[in-house]
Amino acid sequence: MSDANQKNNESNKSCRFFTPYKGEFYGTEKSILSKKMLIVGASHYCGDFDECTHCGITSKTEKCANFTCDIFDTFYSSIERPRWMRTYSAFANSVLGYDASFEAQCKFFQSVVFVNYLQRAEGKNGNEKHNSWFRNVQNADAFKQTIMEYAPDVIVVWGARVWPALPWRDFIIDEAQSTGNVKKCSCQDKSFILMQVHHPSMGYVREIHLKLFREYGIFIIDPNNK
Repeated sequence: MSDANQKNNESNKSCRFFTPYKGEFYGTEKSILSKKMLIVGASHYCGDFDECTHCGITSKTEKCANFTCDIFDTFYSSIERPRWMRTYSAFANSVLGYDASFEAQCKFFQSVVFVNYLQRAEGKNGNEKHNSWFRNVQNADAFKQTIMEYAPDVIVVWGARVWPALPWRDFIIDEAQSTGNVKKCSCQDKSFILMQVHHPSMGYVREIHLKLFREYGIFIIDPNNK
């Protein structure tokens, strides 16, 4: 269900090691969202981390470029998903506003773009000693490249690890229309709402986030009634 064209390795000129996942309905009349949404997670976890010598090197993406896209292929493949994928379901439900069916969750993710900010994997579990990696300029450049390419209306950042590492110096912020965790930004010729939410892997309160999303014009729409 992912965009077939994205499963090609990225150009060596790209700042990205991981190709973003782009849902096939993103930015089209089939999208169920009122706004184009880019979701930003923190990082991928990889069991081969300790032995890998090419992770994060943009000229050596052949093996791992489709890591993000492959995760969503797994998400779409069965209702019986790995336990850790409840993170994705929890977030989808908080935008949809209810305990959504497998089909409804799939339609939601078909309507968004998803990336992890860190352009290299971590080990099987995140580690605080890796937090400095988030400030690597490659991650910032890859993030800006994704904004320019997909032109989202709203960018939702999961958790606390990414938010302080974002390339704030490259953003113009309208302070009059911004709060602590929601910023109205522009970067080059793109304008967007940038918001930080609690990471949906644990302690994620649907009602609080649903209210936030609705406040900033993120609604569910019926593509058939456009």
